[in-house]
Amino acid sequence: MIWLALACAGLIAKIGRETRKQTVLRLGGMLLFYGGLIAWFWFEAGRKAFGSGESGLMGWFIIGLALFWIAELLPIWGAETATWALAAQGLAAGAFALGFDVFRPDEYSYVPGAILGVLTLLAGVQTYARLSAGMKKASALERVLLGLYVFAINVLVYSATAKTIDRGWALPWAYLASAGALLFAAGQVWMGWGMALKKQVAAPWVQAAAINVGQLMMVVAAFFVYREFL
Repeated sequence: MIWLALACAGLIAKIGRETRKQTVLRLGGMLLFYGGLIAWFWFEAGRKAFGSGESGLMGWFIIGLALFWIAELLPIWGAETATWALAAQGLAAGAFALGFDVFRPDEYSYVPGAILGVLTLLAGVQTYARLSAGMKKASALERVLLGLYVFAINVLVYSATAKTIDRGWALPWAYLASAGALLFAAGQVWMGWGMALKKQVAAPWVQAAAINVGQLMMVVAAFFVYREFL
């Protein structure tokens, strides 16, 4: 659990950076947060994290955390690499969705899963419409990338909230994963409104807290569920 404690310390440092604007603090926080969570999974599961079965789903969270880490590093390296951060975040969200086993729903969950999928899709369409409306000078490629990114976040939200109807997940962990995905998505929407609509809904540190705490909640829920299969 020392790795989880280090990740929590990194989370506090990352959020603190948003109020003090210290790059060194942010880099240190990222190292502890993402590095700590990746190490937590690796030292617990080892090569089994990339094997077969339920324990093999842990590897997707390792990949997703690494991609989220890269997505936060890219804007620091320079403005020319900031555009790729959106792609890295979308891929990371997709990796988390695969970690939640989004493509293998149980037979009994087809109907409730379909209803949840439609609701999630409608929310995603509305989100894209509002964000794209504020991007009047955006190119066609930028609009396509935004659409793909919103789609990836929606797939993550669906895959995590669908755990509440998965019999293989105990309800406390299913609720934790679901709440984490919704919190993460909320932080992303707030950030998107600030960038596309020039409207600050929440302070930067609140946005960062929502995104990173949401990530932490999803990862913790998945860890304790899949650890039983090691």
